[in-house]
Amino acid sequence: MLVLNPYLLIYDIGFQLSFMATLGLLLITPHFESTIVTGASTLRVADFFYATLATQIAVLPLLLYHIGEVSIVAIVVNVLVLPVVPLAMLLTFITGMIAFASLSLASVAGFLANISLVYILFVAEWFARLPFAAIAIPEFSARGMLVLYGVIAGALFYAKGRFASAPLADWTIESELQNPVVFSGEKTTGCEEDQLPKIFR
Repeated sequence: MLVLNPYLLIYDIGFQLSFMATLGLLLITPHFESTIVTGASTLRVADFFYATLATQIAVLPLLLYHIGEVSIVAIVVNVLVLPVVPLAMLLTFITGMIAFASLSLASVAGFLANISLVYILFVAEWFARLPFAAIAIPEFSARGMLVLYGVIAGALFYAKGRFASAPLADWTIESELQNPVVFSGEKTTGCEEDQLPKIFR
């Protein structure tokens, strides 16, 4: 996209926010998953929470610079909305595909898609009306934005070194309890104790 239009990087706020949000998902979310989330039984809601938190951290300096507001309810709204977004996208796509064959059938799928979209808008608008939904920030300079991104990058490097585990930290080394028998032609020979194979589990 930047090859076709380099000005997106400087003048397109939407491109900047999308780029940083995606970068946040790639770089910040794994830190939450490795240091906070434990066990395979973690609720699915936690995934939406940590993904939202990561994107909010990544776009915060840009929001302060361009908009001058910090949303207090953004994380809650995203956790409530994100599970419905894939469904809304799928139903909207299905509606468009069915419309090529039959507008009557497409209206049924469109009705279902509209329900999901109405829900998303309702949640966003309801929380936006709350008096404490956002806090205005005094003028935030470009230099302040870069400093804040530097602080975030430093925190990531610190977290990577502080909480990173060894590559085989979750592995255990076990020896065979029984002496294996090696068949070689007509002869059978056993291994010595110190030659027992080691197994990674």
